[in-house]
This record gives sequence, structure tokens and C-alpha cells, in this order.
Amino acid sequence: MSDLFLPARRPPPNVPEGWGAQWNEQYSEWLYVNTYTKKSQWEKPTEPLYPTETPPPGLLPGYSGSPYENPNTESNSELARRLQGEDDARAGSSSGVRSAQQGGHRLDGYPQQDYQGTYGPGPGHASDKDQDYGSSDLTIRRPLSQLCGFCQTIFNYWVQISEARSAPSQHCDNLICLQASASRCGLCAQFLRGFVEIIPSYLTTASDELGGRLSVYKRLNDHHGHRNDGYRIFLDLPSIVEGCETTESLRSSFVIDLNPTPYQAILYDSQEASSTSTRDALPISKIWFDECSRSHETCQVVDAQRIPARLIDLSGNQIRLRLSTELENCPRYATLSHCWGSLPFQTLKKSTLEDFRKQIPSEALPKTFQDAINTVRYLGLHYLWIDSLCILQDDYDDWAQESSLMSSVYGDSSINIAASGASDASVGCFFARDWSWRCQVQANTGKEEVLYDCAPATIESSLRDAPLAARAWALQERVLPHRTLHFTATQVFWECNKKILCETFPEDLPEGLTECLRMTNGPVTKDNWHEIVGLYSGCKLTHSKDKLVALSGVARLVQAKTVDETGGDYIAEAGMWKKDLELQLCWRITQTAMRISPYTAPSWSWASIDGRVKVPDSAEYSMATYCVKVLDVNMTPAPQGPFREILSVASLQLSCKYFIYADIEGDEDSSIIVAGKSVSGATYFDDFSISENERLKVHIAPVIHRDSRGCASGLMLQPTGEETGQYRRVGYFCFFGKQDSQEFNDAAKSPECQVEDSECVQVFVDKDGAKHCIINIL
Repeated sequence: MSDLFLPARRPPPNVPEGWGAQWNEQYSEWLYVNTYTKKSQWEKPTEPLYPTETPPPGLLPGYSGSPYENPNTESNSELARRLQGEDDARAGSSSGVRSAQQGGHRLDGYPQQDYQGTYGPGPGHASDKDQDYGSSDLTIRRPLSQLCGFCQTIFNYWVQISEARSAPSQHCDNLICLQASASRCGLCAQFLRGFVEIIPSYLTTASDELGGRLSVYKRLNDHHGHRNDGYRIFLDLPSIVEGCETTESLRSSFVIDLNPTPYQAILYDSQEASSTSTRDALPISKIWFDECSRSHETCQVVDAQRIPARLIDLSGNQIRLRLSTELENCPRYATLSHCWGSLPFQTLKKSTLEDFRKQIPSEALPKTFQDAINTVRYLGLHYLWIDSLCILQDDYDDWAQESSLMSSVYGDSSINIAASGASDASVGCFFARDWSWRCQVQANTGKEEVLYDCAPATIESSLRDAPLAARAWALQERVLPHRTLHFTATQVFWECNKKILCETFPEDLPEGLTECLRMTNGPVTKDNWHEIVGLYSGCKLTHSKDKLVALSGVARLVQAKTVDETGGDYIAEAGMWKKDLELQLCWRITQTAMRISPYTAPSWSWASIDGRVKVPDSAEYSMATYCVKVLDVNMTPAPQGPFREILSVASLQLSCKYFIYADIEGDEDSSIIVAGKSVSGATYFDDFSISENERLKVHIAPVIHRDSRGCASGLMLQPTGEETGQYRRVGYFCFFGKQDSQEFNDAAKSPECQVEDSECVQVFVDKDGAKHCIINIL
């Protein structure tokens, strides 16, 4: 039996012929696999097994059916000799795979000279010298990933596979087999990380009798027209879901992507297997930081106009707090973005300020802070800003002042350290990982050898679904800096104004993946404010009163970019802009939500809701017809300025071309009943729902109509009962088709559904004889 894995584990003795033994790390036991039928068992077999005359169905040509014996797979010793002795041959081949020494460049394209002994901690930090940051010699190649027989077969017959639209073959029987194989096979390990969903068997091409089913597909150009030369591999396994009562057979779907690359990966992991972690990425992180600081014009930090009130000084052996009055000029500094969590730790208070200026105690430096300090020193910076240590936590005036200046604190920083994978400050920035975090394979197309980076199709989820991504304050902490290092639970991501990179793709990220990781489509401006609100509204806040404060830094950034001074005014009390305000009124919830109490924003603002919302994109409504006009926004801002915590009551004065009575019927079709006629539409109540067959009386104000699509939408309101013509928003409605919109228009013309003049603040008739109702919405 060929040894296909590194490192090797000696198999148990006396295994009968026809059986394979595979060590399962999860259960610390040997798993025995029938090499011809692929059935597995934990009990050691006693009888030999002989092959049948025909191989199992569905296998690629030339494959014997054994997941562990493949005559075309080289052994460990053969692989080692090839990796050691073929540098020159590889450099001269047509494959485009560069050797470590070729042309003075590393294998991922960075100049080799950038890696020679320049990555120690900052000066004066003797305690950091013993830290294991992985290899600083970034010229060593990472060996290509070892594969099990199933996965190796794909690349043994890559010529046939690459020419076909799809190529199915067999794989592991079940999840237990996959887990066992993943302990040695790099591709199987990526499959485990690429779990997508559980689906019924009839939606796949596989059957339970065949066990695992693997299919390879050539990836097509994406919807943006970007060329894609990669492949996508699907693995479907029989699945058993606990507590799921169904007669349907289910299958778990795992997906990984193969992206061609000209560079063989570098090896910078710690040589101690027990200490391998994302901390090993600090050398490559410094390369990204230095390269961006040196050559990315759009990422340069202009001279800071304001020094943060306090900074943490890391230049000496004792970490201490420095006041802005002690600094002549604003130094280069880093910021930290992290989840506070529920575990207590010492923070800056009025009583500890003077002590912190002498030395910040270890009790105020949980693991996340310590890791951030080591990272900042490694990058060559001497100052760090952390909210809990640089803002007085028991002084509201100081908190209000500093929190309103986040746009400059984060915007003027040289880099932001994001502890993305940590749920609280005790977790840290670095996470342990095993050898299989990175996977590269090589395939021969018949014309050349091609290297592929293999990664889960869900690779972006490690950043998108990280604990920090759910924190509302963290959104502006990601948008405002010019550069951010994201320390996730799986690998480190780099994000700057020019590029997004990660350890798997250290030089260029695939186009489709870049778009998935970018928070917005292009730079943050008023034009994509709807995207910002959509992301932000789905995040969590410890204190609901911070709903608008935690977004004020982004609003300041957008305001600074706005040329149109009249249309670009930000309504800080509502989180909306005066330009296109009528369209912004048509936001809706996308999940169950509730109205925030006590008051934080008017009912017509999305910021009054705790839950994810969707705001319409103005670009899609450029040719729309508006049925309302905002006449005035009456605000009573807080004394310290429009971007501070909002304690005022706000009202909107709206002129409505149509203002009618309606009943909403609680059924699957969301019927809107106008003048006794039921019209099918969609209704979204802001913070409640109505049961089936229940009816709710509302006042409807159509806001916008798109003739090209026949779509109409607007607000559902109810009187406050406090003043005449005063209403509160309760929801949003829309009609999607021309027929439904026409039926609504016809019913809305009926006199019996028109709101009485006495229920409006004012009524007037325009020059065309059309009646307009003026109302106030709180």
C-alpha cells in the first residue's frame, strides 16, 4: 500500500488483504475501509477481500477503486526528491510556476530582498524576542498538498476532466470517512471547510448507494464579465440530520474552488506543530503594510488635522498613556477594532487616568489587547488607540466628544487591527490552526503544468460572518481606516483602499471574491448609503441609544465627499439625507424587527427599528414618478451638534397627492382592501404582524411609481390621536405588477376611500385641480 500522506502513521498490523486502515483523529481510532466497495467499519476485519471482475461504477478511467492505492500517485520519498531537485527544471518549464530564486522574486511575486531579516519586533522590546511569529525567511516553498486516492485521481486524469463540462466520480462514503481523510488529505480538509447546505437527494446527481459523489465543473465568466479560468468541485455525501423527521434522503453539499496561480505558496508556518497559528502571518502582514505605505497613492494618510486626545505609547518597556498635549505632531498610530464581550476588564476612568499615564496595568490588557500590541510593534509603529483605554468610560462629556470624532481617529490612523474572530477581549487576535489551512495542487493539462490554489467556496464567510462583523460600531471602524488587518479564526485578511488580500491569495484576490468581501460597491458615498444602512441595520448594539452615534463617523466621511451642499445635508436625527429623502422613506424590514424604545429616531426613519432593513437604491428609481413631496423636516437637535446622541423628537411634513383609507388583511397574499376591492400586494409591518383573517385599518400614502415596471410603493400610517393631521408610520406596502398597480389606482379614485380633510394639517388644490393633503409624521 502506497503511503500517500505526510506525516505517516504506521498502520495496525495484520490487516487482511483488500482492506485499508485510516486513522481517525476525531475518535483516535483506526477506521477500516473496504478498498473495493468503499464501505467502512470500526471493527477490525478478519477475512481477506478479493476484487470483483468489474470495478465500482462511476470511477474515472484507470482507477482501481481503492481510496488508498493508486499506481499513479508518487510516494512521500519521491515527492520529497522532486521538490528538492526540480527547482531549475520547474523555473524553465512552460507551466509558469516560479521557483523561489527565479528573477529575485518570491513565489508569490514579492521582491526577495523584502524578506531578508527585516521582521523583528520594534526596537527596545526585549520581551518580544522570544515570540514565535513563524518563519521570517519567506523564500521557502510550501510543499504541494498531499491527497488521498480519491482526490488524487482527479488530477491523474485532469486532461479528460478539463476538457469536459463536468466530470463525476466517487468519493468517501460519508462524513466520518471525509473527516478521517481530512486528517491527511489537503483537499478533503478544504471540503470540510466548504460545507454549504443539506439538500434532498433528488436535487443532486448522486444516489445513496454510491456513497459520496464528486463533480468537477469549469467555472464560467461571472456576471461582471470577469474571466474565470478556475474550476469548482462539488462533493455530495449522504447526510443524517438529528431531529429531522423526513422520509427523504438528504445529502450534505461541500464546495471548493480551484483558482490557477503562477506562484507556489511560501512556507512561513511555525515549525512547532503545536504552536501553528494565524500569528505566523505577521511576516506577510508586514509585507502588505510596507508595500501599501510605499506605493498605494489612494491609501496614503494626509497630515492629520487633529491628534487623538490620548494614545497608548508602546515605544518603551512600560506601556503607558500619552495625552495629545504631550505630542508636538500627530505620530503614526494604529487603532484596534474588537468585540468587548461580557467579560469584565479594567478600563480608563477619571480615577485611573493619572496611573495610566505612568503605566497601564496588565489587568487593563486582556489577550486581544496584548496581541494587538505585539502586532503593532511588529509593524514598526509605536502608538496604538484602543477605545476602552483612550476614552474616559465614566465621563459622558468625554465619551460624547470622542465618539463624535471617530471619523478622524480611525481615518487618520496608519492601520486598523481588527480582532475579527474574537467574541470578546479575552480571546485574542491569533487562532490555532493545523497544517491543512492552505492547499495547493498541480495538474497537467497535457500542454503544461498548472498550479491551483484550493479554497472553500465559502472562504469569505470567515470574515463576513466573524463575531466582529455583527458589531454595529465595527462597521465604521472598517469603513473609515485606509488599511485594516483582519485576524479571523482561519486566516489573516488585508484590506486597503486599493486591494483586498488574504493568506490564501496573498497577491491578487479572484475578482468574484473581491466583490464578496468589499462592504460596498465602490468607495463609500451618498450613492451607496443604502448599502451601508443595509449592513449596519443588521448589526448588534449593546445600547440602542447609540444607534445613530455609531454611524456618525461614516456620515461625516460621506458628508465631506458631498459636493452638493443643499442636497447633501445629513439628517443626523434620522440617519438619512435630504436629497432623495422621499425615496429613502420607502425602507422596509427584511426580518422580524421591533421598534426601539425609548425613542431614538422618528418612526419614518429606519433607525427607529432594531432589525435589518432594506433601503431602495436611487439609481434604480431615476425615472420614477413621485406622489409625495417633503415640505419640511422639523428637528430639535442636541446642544452639542448634529452628530451626537439624539434625544430630540423629530417630525416630517409631507404633501401627499393620494391619501386614502385601506384595510390590510392578514393572509398569504397580503391583500390590501381599498373601497371594498381586494388588491394583491406585499405589506411589511415595521414591528408587528397580523394573524390570518385579521384586518387592520390604516391610512395609505403612495410614495413612488415606476411606469416601466408598473411597480408602486408607499407608507402605511396610523393617526397618533394627539394632534390633527399627525401620524406614525406602521409599515410599507408595494405592488409588483402592472395589473395589480392598475387595480389599486382604479380603486384609489373612489370617493369613499379618500381621507377626510379634517384629518389633515392642511389641504390645497394645485393649478391642475389636483388635491394635495399635508400631514405630519412623527
